[in-house]
This record gives sequence, structure tokens and C-alpha cells, in this order.
Amino acid sequence: MIKISLLRHGQTDWNIKNIMQGCCDVPLNTTGVEQAIEIGKKLPGYYKLIITSPLERAFQSAKLINNTLNLEIKTDSRLSERDFGHLTGMDIDLVYRLEKSVVSGIESDQDLTDRIKAFLKSMEELPPGNYLVVTHGAVIINILDTICTENYTWTNNPLENCSITELVYSGKWELLIG
Repeated sequence: MIKISLLRHGQTDWNIKNIMQGCCDVPLNTTGVEQAIEIGKKLPGYYKLIITSPLERAFQSAKLINNTLNLEIKTDSRLSERDFGHLTGMDIDLVYRLEKSVVSGIESDQDLTDRIKAFLKSMEELPPGNYLVVTHGAVIINILDTICTENYTWTNNPLENCSITELVYSGKWELLIG
């Protein structure tokens, strides 16, 4: 059995200002640093590996968490946040409204889903065990929407910074509840 704990990166100033970060390398703010250190202290020590997005806010969170776990950290570009192209840096509510129309230059829902499916497939090939995956909100929502029958969106399932969502693979991916 493979278990992955999906952890959304710590807080950034852009999170507070409701600005779309996309693939922009925005660092953690002071609160985000504290969140990552605290969650690192609370995580069980049974992970085999940390796999993280290469974007600064996720990678920085993984490194801070790893201060207590002392594991190998691998980056995987498939865990990068959705590329919102020229909409990066704009108010999130405006981006969501524009996204509903076809806007060129942003990563399509299908491209994001294909990237996520490829990542999940690679996870299925790992040895059984527990893995910590540090990534971004849109990636986690897309993973949930991909593996679950319910429709997951940011609106119906907002994720707090440094929150954890757990999945298990035993022939198929399932969301662990409770």
C-alpha cells in the first residue's frame, strides 16, 4: 500500500492579498515559515521521502518541514502550480471569472489533469510506504477531482496553507477521510 500526504505550502504575502501566484516564485512570508516549522514538528516520522514542487514556496516549506524529519527531498515539476500565464499577479476572483472563458496563454484544465495523472502513475510505481508531497492548492484540488467521484473545486474545498490531505493507493487511489 502507498500512502501520500499532500501538504499545501505555507502562507505567502500573495495568499493574504488574494493574488494569483501560478508559477511565479513567491517566497513564504513569516507566517508561512512558522506554519511549515510547526507542521514539521507534528508530522509522524514514518515517511520514506519528501517530494515537492520546485517552486520556491513549496520547496522552502519542504526544507523547513525536513528540519525535523531529516529525509531526502526530491523535486518534481509535475507538482508545480497551474500556469496562469499573463493572469499571474492578478486578483484571484478576477482570474476565476476570466478562466471560465477561454483565455489563451494559461495551462488548460486538461493539461493540468494529464500532468497530475502522470504524477499519480509514477507514485504507483514506488515501493509501499508513506510519502510526503508538498505542492499547491490547484494541484491538490485537481488530484481530488481526478480520483474522487465528487466534483472538487476551490469553492467547495478551499485548502488552508500547510493543510494535509491524505490518499492511499491499493489498486486505485482513494481519499482518506477521518
